[in-house]
Amino acid sequence: MRPFRKLERYDAALNKVLERVDLLDDVIISVEKSLGMVTAEDVLSKIDIPPWDISAVDGYAVKSDDVVLASYDTPVKLKVVGSSMAGKPFRGAVSKGKAVKIATGAVIPKGADTVVMAEYTEEKNGELFVYTQSPPGKNISKRGRVLRTGETVIEKGRFISPVDYGLMLQAGVESVRVRRRPRILIFSIGDELVDSASDLRPGYTVETNRRIIGRILSRYGIVDDLGILPDRVDEIAKAVTADGYDLSISFSGTSVGERDLVRQVVEESGEVVVHGVSQKPGKPLLAGVIGGRLHLGLPGFPVSTLMCFSQFVIPVLYKMLGVRDEWPRYRLRVTLAESVACEPGVRCYVRVKIRDGEAYPLTVAGSDMLTSVSSADGILIVETDVEGYAKGEMIEVIPIDEFLGLR
Repeated sequence: MRPFRKLERYDAALNKVLERVDLLDDVIISVEKSLGMVTAEDVLSKIDIPPWDISAVDGYAVKSDDVVLASYDTPVKLKVVGSSMAGKPFRGAVSKGKAVKIATGAVIPKGADTVVMAEYTEEKNGELFVYTQSPPGKNISKRGRVLRTGETVIEKGRFISPVDYGLMLQAGVESVRVRRRPRILIFSIGDELVDSASDLRPGYTVETNRRIIGRILSRYGIVDDLGILPDRVDEIAKAVTADGYDLSISFSGTSVGERDLVRQVVEESGEVVVHGVSQKPGKPLLAGVIGGRLHLGLPGFPVSTLMCFSQFVIPVLYKMLGVRDEWPRYRLRVTLAESVACEPGVRCYVRVKIRDGEAYPLTVAGSDMLTSVSSADGILIVETDVEGYAKGEMIEVIPIDEFLGLR
């Protein structure tokens, strides 16, 4: 067996990796195709929202001076001269002593400066009895109240959500400048790996890493899956040197055994940047640069793979895409139900369940046990310089979906 060159601290290893990551080009696309993309500049509103003064309630548009003395004991009588409905505005103007029936979202007629809620009125034979005062501007949503022309709809460096998409449509935005989606090549390595349990024989394992990670990656970029490669230097070298990709990721073959060939291939084809990180699980992480492209070699055990994906691949993608938000974006503060220990100098990822504000560490949590992630509610990270936490301490837990980049 060959030893790891050096076990890096997590923060030092991540910095070395991120130094080799470049920002992707930007492209202009239609808003209709922008969902999930990252904005490359501030998106500005093309129009005022709302584009007109509109009613916030069902009621009657009137002049506030006409109803200044209105009360239940002395109602004011006005003449109803028409209606303003959504999509069918009143074409005239409201003059003294007049009222226009109006629906929520309808345009405020000229001359009216307030809307009396229907609940405080009574209409009989074209005459309106108003039983309450209504000062200027009441129940009116003013033009530009949400956004003014030229104001920022979405900031640079944001993933475009379905709500953002709708807001851009409201704001008259037809195209948007975004970071192009990265092209990502993935493949697994191992003569012992099969794609289906129906192909299992003694000593073989069903491969899941690239398929789990591939589905998460499809949220961020365009994924090409080469499948399972044999333990052969030439096959691995052909994959890691393939053209046309912004990032390549392999699964397995990164430790120090005789059949762990990724380090050899990366050394011969380019440069090894990191091999071995002082973290648990996930020690055998490898990062290298080949032909100017970053290659990340993730371990073979599924839990190790997920931890490395979370803590290295997601930050790489965020930098490629120019994401403004820090990651993870949020954490939960809970009480630790049982003490947790970690080896000195090692960064530990503890899977926990959360019940009634308390975090319970999962006791059966080997690197090969995917169930320890599927049944976890979150991850407690014990940092390198911390040896553990005592029962009853307040801790921060990253929700599992956030931790795995399932935004």
